[in-house]
Amino acid sequence: MKIAIVNDMPMAIEALRRALAFEPAHQIIWVASNGA
Repeated sequence: MKIAIVNDMPMAIEALRRALAFEPAHQIIWVASNGA
């Protein structure tokens, strides 16, 4: 599964990255820290 992360809190982005790192079926393809 390809995943995009959008969150304005860097700590939340890092937590999601770490949680998804253990699941090889998931791939983070895009990260945004704001909607601009």
